[in-house]
Amino acid sequence: MLLRAAALLKARSSQSFRLWLVGDGDERPMLEALRSELGLDDEVTLLGSTSTVSEFLAAADAFVMSSKTEGLPMALIEAMAHRVPCIATRVGGIPALFAHGTGLLAEPQSPDSLATRMQECMANPGLRTRIIAAAFDQVRREFDLERVADRYLELLELPRSWNNAASGP
Repeated sequence: MLLRAAALLKARSSQSFRLWLVGDGDERPMLEALRSELGLDDEVTLLGSTSTVSEFLAAADAFVMSSKTEGLPMALIEAMAHRVPCIATRVGGIPALFAHGTGLLAEPQSPDSLATRMQECMANPGLRTRIIAAAFDQVRREFDLERVADRYLELLELPRSWNNAASGP
């Protein structure tokens, strides 16, 4: 879906873009063939598996997730923490994550919807700035390590000082 959205974006926009696909798997040959078929060889790079995701996020102007199904994707939260505006499909926990202007939602399995959101993000620096600020604030507020640890302790019905209490006098 992301490659098809990129082809629509290329046809609609006069702005050039580069798309990096991170990850690897059995579908890589099919994706390479589709990239060529859609005329995206100059725009799309299949990076494969990498341990330097932070470096790519630091260089990115946006993060796009075109999932058909999803829970609460850590990859989106990581991109938001890196101050990268995010575009994702309206599946799983993503709408709740983006509920307060923290990202742009596209319809699932709709390359047209995804291309539209990508174009909006590319064309509107003010929108990107607002998304980045709201997303970073949300990550800092809701996904701070201490706050997440406190939530787990609550879930497990352990006192906040369980580690200190366990060591004894």
